[in-house]
This record gives sequence, structure tokens and C-alpha cells, in this order.
Amino acid sequence: MKIGSRLGFGFFLIFLFLFSLILFSINRMNLLSEQTERMYNHPLSVSNAVLRINADIIKIHRSMKDIALAEDTTLIEADSIIVDTLEKEVYSDFEIINERFLGENAKYIIALNLFKQWKPIRDEVIALMLARHKRKAADITRGKGADHVVKIEIAMETLGNFAGQKAIEFRDTAGFTRDRAFNTIYLLLLLSIVSCVSVALYILRSITRPMEVVKNATSRIGEGDLDTVINIDSDDEINELADSINKMSENLKRITASRDELNDEIETRKQVEQALIQSSEKLAEQFAELINIYNSSPLGLCLVDKDLRYVRINEALANMNGKSVAEHVGRTIREIVPEIADNVEKPFLNAMQTGEPQLNIEIRGATPAEPDVVHNWILGCYPVKTNDDKLLGIAAVVQNVTEIRTAEKELMEERKFTDTAIDTQIDTFFLFDPNTGQAIRWNKQFRDISGYSDEEIANMKAPDSYYSPEDLKNTAATINNVMTSGSGKAELDLICKDGKRIPFEYVVSTVKDDANNVRYFISIGRDITARKQAEEILNNTLDELARSNAELENFAYVASHDLKEPLRSISGFTDLIVRRYKGKLDKDADDFFGFITDGTNRMGQLIDDLLAYSRISTAKKEYTLVDLNIVLKKVIATLSLDIKKTKAEICIDELPSVSSNSIQMEQLFQNLISNAIKFSKDEILQIKVSAAKEQNEWVFSVSDNGIGISHEHNHKIFDMFQRLHPRSTYEGTGIGLAICKKIVDLHGGKIWVESESGKGSTFYFTLPA
Repeated sequence: MKIGSRLGFGFFLIFLFLFSLILFSINRMNLLSEQTERMYNHPLSVSNAVLRINADIIKIHRSMKDIALAEDTTLIEADSIIVDTLEKEVYSDFEIINERFLGENAKYIIALNLFKQWKPIRDEVIALMLARHKRKAADITRGKGADHVVKIEIAMETLGNFAGQKAIEFRDTAGFTRDRAFNTIYLLLLLSIVSCVSVALYILRSITRPMEVVKNATSRIGEGDLDTVINIDSDDEINELADSINKMSENLKRITASRDELNDEIETRKQVEQALIQSSEKLAEQFAELINIYNSSPLGLCLVDKDLRYVRINEALANMNGKSVAEHVGRTIREIVPEIADNVEKPFLNAMQTGEPQLNIEIRGATPAEPDVVHNWILGCYPVKTNDDKLLGIAAVVQNVTEIRTAEKELMEERKFTDTAIDTQIDTFFLFDPNTGQAIRWNKQFRDISGYSDEEIANMKAPDSYYSPEDLKNTAATINNVMTSGSGKAELDLICKDGKRIPFEYVVSTVKDDANNVRYFISIGRDITARKQAEEILNNTLDELARSNAELENFAYVASHDLKEPLRSISGFTDLIVRRYKGKLDKDADDFFGFITDGTNRMGQLIDDLLAYSRISTAKKEYTLVDLNIVLKKVIATLSLDIKKTKAEICIDELPSVSSNSIQMEQLFQNLISNAIKFSKDEILQIKVSAAKEQNEWVFSVSDNGIGISHEHNHKIFDMFQRLHPRSTYEGTGIGLAICKKIVDLHGGKIWVESESGKGSTFYFTLPA
């Protein structure tokens, strides 16, 4: 083979090695960059969005609790604005998840729908608080609101776990690609250097050895040994040169050598030398391209010698350290990053001593780039050796993983918070696989109440191990409904380890997989022993109340017949005595007869009032829509004589129609208006009846300008037999206002008075709208 061909073939091999190395490096770097970008742009952004959503949901739930405890409408509105703001942030993060989530959209849709379903609950709580139904709002917040928060958190945990798994997969793939790429690059680089050196040595040896033979022969010829013959076993230009020299030697003998042939050979050598120079320049250009790739890598790359001095470093690592590339070269690791030098030098020294790569070494600390900020890096060290296995230095790859570690830490803290929230709730929590009965998660409350240890619960089959077959059979329909609807309630007796049966009310919900199949059951149970006992007491009380009402009806009958019969006899005989003997006995006897008559009349009135009072509660409730304007007309007609006698002025505003008992409404208004007439002053009596709607009830008022009531008596006037004035001044039994209170109570309202002595009175009462 000709020298030119050999040189061309050799340089072609060198170019091929270098070109393959460059292409492979570019491909692996692009793949690594793409995988790193996917990891940051997809799973990590989804995980961060999930974490933010969980945090916002907790804030929203906390704000809802503040709303449920708020005493002021202003605070409720302020917390509502906070809830709306957080809700917008949650929807924004849901958009990020929808855009970048790599799994099936079913998980995302479940989480989003759960959050949307939570909004009506929040709106209901806010509406109830604005309507001053604090207890109902608090019950919804602790009940449906808290349950829905758990559902959302579980759905978000599913999204977060999936994104986390994707992040780990991308990270592992990127790490594997990075390690394999660099190992292959270094191997190809080493093979390229060895191959280049080998080809160069082979070419040089194939040229220099025959040239040495030619040189020695020409020296002898130059010294005058024209019989020298050059023997070269090759088929190239040097062989031709040897032949030419042999011929020249022969021609010299005959003095017939041609100088032109010698000049041609010299020219050929010049061309060969020029080709070598051009190949060297091309190799230098390719090496420069490789250096550019090295310097532009997003990963930190460097090469240090055996004294741990930087020989080469790229821009990425120089920026991490906070020094320029020029400031690194020739300086030791300790001089550049003294704060973390101990931890950084150790893997370099281990690689030197063992000759083996030191991979995935995590370093934590601060560099001059950000002295007050602690970062996390992953470091890999690779020994660089010569062909004879002599150590030249250590090559290193550095990656900043601070954000990844921060995200992992936040995820662990969130998981810890969730576990703490589950374990500290007063209700039992149990998550299990309905197909296998395997328990997945339970809280401390379930373990403590059941009496089973964690190991026993893990090995028991749910729900058969905890409930009787009879209870499970009775609740089978409810469980089947949960399988289709996703949630439901059931009451079962929990069978504890010691055999004790405790009644529980369970709220059961499901967790479904991507194919919409039920994967898990979530059971949240509340001990209803106290409620069961209260229901039993209530039932007994209702039975006793029914018996008492029956006795009261008998008493009313006795009062209206048996008691009034002897009273009529006393009254009748007293009237006979008065008609027969009045004026015939002394004056004291006439007064005594008057006292007896007055007493029997008051006793009859008292019995009638007691009978009316008892009939209010014993009478059957027959509520209809009653026009109170018509009721007031009947009352005014009934009291027309008293109104004319006192010349009272009665003003009645337009009144509503309410669901009530018309007869009891007449009693109510008649008692209030007749009281106003009874307790009037010498001036013209003015009575006003009005009504105003407030939220879900009507507030009625009956006001007058009469004698009024002292503050200390405002509450006791509604009690039975309470009189504030002597009978000689104002007649009555003291039962009228008690009847009013009982009527209002039976209609679900309340009654009170606002009055001052000498300044009139206003009686207020409410009825449901």
C-alpha cells in the first residue's frame, strides 16, 4: 500500500473515531437534557402544583372554620374573600396539572370534580353564617366539609404520588443515561486516543524503518560504495525510492543517472508532509468542537490532577462555585470552595486510591456563588488513566439537586401532616381493599377502640373480621349503593378484640382506579353509643309524655266538670243567701257575702283560664295558612265594648299570612290587646300592631302607651300566676301572658317585652315565615 494511502486510511480512521465520539456525545447530551427538562417541566411541576393545592385546601378549610366561628358579618365576608382568592389559585394549579399531567385524565378529573363539589358546601356554610345559623354551619364544616377535605386530599395524593413516581422514573432514566453517556464518551475518547496513537506509530514506523535503510544505504553510496544495493520488502514510494537509488547507483557507475527522477522523489515527500500537516489541523478543529460541547454542558464538568488542582472546568461548574473558569485553573478544590472542601475532596481521593469511579455522592453546603444559601449536589468522580494504567487525574460530573431535595422534603412533611391529621381525629379511619380485605391504612383511634394491635389488623380480613354476618347482610344494599354512587352511610356494631360490641355510624366512600373500578374503601366511623342511649331515653320520655298528656287531658276534664260543679253549687247557694238575707243581718255579714261571691267568681275564672292553658298543648295541631288581618278583625270585634269604654285608638299595619292555628292566634292577640287596655293610663290609649320580616321569620309587635313594666319584672311576667298589681287595682288571674308564651312556643317562636315603668310597653313575638 502506498504511503499516501496509508496516511489517508490512518487519518480516516482517526476522523471516524472522533466524529463518532462527537455525534454520540451530542446525542447523549441532548437526550440527557431532554429527560432533565421533562422531569422539571412535567412531574415536578405537577407535584409542586399538587403540594400548593393541598396547602390551599388546608387554608380554605381553616378559613371555613374561622367563618363557622365568626361572630361578626364583616369577619365572615373577609374570610369569604380569602376563600375565593385561594380557590382561584387552586383552579390555576389545576390548569397546570391538566396541561402537564402525564397520566390518564381520570385522576385529574376526579380531583377537580371533588374540589368543585366542595364549593356548594362552602357556599352553604357561608349562607348559614350570614343567616346566623352558626350551629348548623359548624356541623356542616365539621361534617360534610371535613369529609370532603379528606376525599380531596386522597385524590390529590393520588396525583402527587403518580407525578412523584414519574419524577423518580425520569430522574433514574436521566441518571442512567448520564452515567452510560459519560462512561461511553470516556471509553470512546480513550479508544480514540489509543487508536490515533497506534495508527500514527504504525504509519511512522512503516515510513521511518525503510527510510532508515535508505538513509544508511545512501550514506554508504555517498561515501563511494556504489555496489550498495537497497533491499526493501514493500510496495510503496520508499521501495520505489530504494529502486531509484539502486538504479542511481548503477547509473552513477555508468554516469547515466537522471537528476529529474531524484527531484520527483523530493517533491513527493513534500506532498506527503503537507498532507500530514493538513490532517493535524483538521484533528485540532474537531478537538476544539469537542471542547465547546464540554464547556456548554448543563452539568458541571471538571478535570483535576493528582494534587486536586483544576486542569479543566466548564462554565456550568464554574458558575456553581462562584468563580470564573480562569480563576479555577491551577488552583486546588480547597482554595475554590473552602467551606465544603472536606466533603468534596473525599470522593476524589477515594477514586485515586481505588482506581474505581465514585458515583452518586451527595454534597450539601454553600459556595462563594451564594455564601448564605445551602445547596445539594450529586457528585460523580471518574479516574483518568494512560494506556499503561497510570493515573493522570480525576474527571468529575456535578449536578445541583437542591430543588429536588426541597420538593422531596415538602412532600414528606405533607405526608406527615396528613398522617397526623388522620391519627388525631376523634373518629375511626380505615382504608382497605374490598377485593382482598387487606387493610391499607387505619388510625390510632380504630386501633385503640378495637383493641387489636397494628400487626393483628394488618393480618385480618376486612370487613368480616370486625362485624357480624347479620349486620353485614343488613347493610349489603347500602354497600352496593356505595359501589355505584361512591359514598353512603351505614350503622354497624364494631366487634372488639374482647368481644365487646360498640355501635358505630360509618360514612363509607370509594377510591377508584383509572378504569373507574373501585380500588379501595374508606370507612370513617363515629361511636354512637351515647346517641343510642339518648334515643332510648328519648323514646321512654316520649312514652312518659304521652301518658302525662293523657293524664293532663283527664285533669282538664275534671277541672271543667267535677271542680266547677261544686263551685256552681257554692255560687248558687251564696246568691240565694244574699237575695234572702242582704240587709237583714248586720253590715259585716253583707261584706262576708260579697267576699264569698267575689271568691267564687275568681275561682271560676281561674279554672276557666287553667283549662284554656292546658288545652293549648293537648289540642291537636292543625296548622293552616292563616290571614292575621282577619284574625285581628275578629279580636277587635270581640273587644269592641272595652275599646269603646276606654276610647282606645288602635292602629294595625298590614299583617302577613302564616302557618298557624287560627284559634290560638286569636287567643294570642286578644290577650295582648286586652292587657294593653287593662293597664292603660288616664290619657288616650294608643295601641299599635305591626309586623316585619327578618330572614326566615316574622317579628310581630303590640305596643301601647300604658303604665309600663319595671325592668326587673320583664321576664317573670310570662310565668303562671304572676301578678304585678293587687286584684283591687287590676283584675285577672295571672295566666294570660303564660298562655301567650305557650302559644308562641308551640309555633316555634319566642316572645319578650321591652318596657319602662310609666312609659308604655311593647310586646314582641316571632313566628316562622
